Amino acid sequence: MKKIFTSLFLLGAAVCSFAQNSNAPTAYYPLPDGAFYIGVNMQGNTAGSEIVLAPADSSLVFKAALDDDFKGDYAWIAEDYGISELDNQDLTISHAAANNLVTAPTLYVVGSSGYNTYQCARGGIAFGYGYLPDGSGNEYYASNYNAEELKGQFYDGTTFVNYPEATTALNNSFAENGKPYTNVTVHGFAESFSYARPYVLKSIHAGVVTDQTLDTTDLAVNVFEIAADGSVGTTPIATFSSDSLYLHETDPNFYEVNFMSKNDVVVKSPIMVVVTSSETSDKRFGPEELTTQEQHNGEKGTAYLWADYTFGSTQHTGAYIPYSDQEFHSYGRTYYMKHWNVSIKQDYTIPKQTDGITAVNAGRKSLSKDQTIYSLSGVKVGKVSDFNSLPNGIYIVNGKKVLK
Repeated sequence: MKKIFTSLFLLGAAVCSFAQNSNAPTAYYPLPDGAFYIGVNMQGNTAGSEIVLAPADSSLVFKAALDDDFKGDYAWIAEDYGISELDNQDLTISHAAANNLVTAPTLYVVGSSGYNTYQCARGGIAFGYGYLPDGSGNEYYASNYNAEELKGQFYDGTTFVNYPEATTALNNSFAENGKPYTNVTVHGFAESFSYARPYVLKSIHAGVVTDQTLDTTDLAVNVFEIAADGSVGTTPIATFSSDSLYLHETDPNFYEVNFMSKNDVVVKSPIMVVVTSSETSDKRFGPEELTTQEQHNGEKGTAYLWADYTFGSTQHTGAYIPYSDQEFHSYGRTYYMKHWNVSIKQDYTIPKQTDGITAVNAGRKSLSKDQTIYSLSGVKVGKVSDFNSLPNGIYIVNGKKVLK
């Protein structure tokens, strides 16, 4: 098509000089798979700049999210990648160098009613990072929510775990709003994370709300793989326990909680992170809800309730109820919630060997396909020929630990 956006630029001194009217088409693009915003720190503060974190040595695909009835044109401009204009198609960016901050691409949209622009990260994209230090000893982990847009911290008592009255209220709410879930019992809350390339999941951060006092022994996190068809595994690939928590609001109590695993966990797929009670705790708690006043068309919701429930006539155990369509109304304003306050610390530098454990690619070269694979507890789980179908983890083959 004609370079319509480049032509527009020649008419003004700068992009920001164009007037954008309220009827202009809404321009937005969600984060590419494997890219994340910076989350809050242990003090519950928002990040100070708008930066997207993405792995190096990967391709990020940027897609425009437009209304179904949109009629017009859109274009990407990414000068850092030599792209002066790419019209009406997805933009793929490949970046090999690590630890390099570049300006995020800009999406321009023009229709009969006007035009608009959007950047998912005005501060740019930090390639190669799984997290960023803020210079004061705190660390901002990777999150699905944009901290720059946050307008409030809320909680919904009906989502609390270990609280019978909340369970009754949630079921009544679902019935009143025509939700197809009945006999719901919530056991935790879950956040899904997309994937670009393998990384070590170092730790997990979550905001938790309670009317009681929590300590590190009350909570745990289970991590599950998400398959290509969107189904979530039933056996966790890792369990994380809390090593620290910080109380930053009271009445009720808002905690920022950090979780660690005893062993490095290599992630090779999208994951579902589930915050739940530890085996020894019956404390009441629920998720911290981070809200915005921006309702972006095309932004994927990633918040779920982890629960037992009946859907139609089928009973589901340890399954997921989408909870990303929540609206809150306060003093004439509307707030939207699509993500919990859950973030992850990623390390894209995967060690070839860890504590005598052979990395999978190196360890399998000399193995016969007929050799037996055992779990760390000595249970036979298959043969080497079945290796690719096993969950990520550590196995015993020919007397040696093998990391998948």
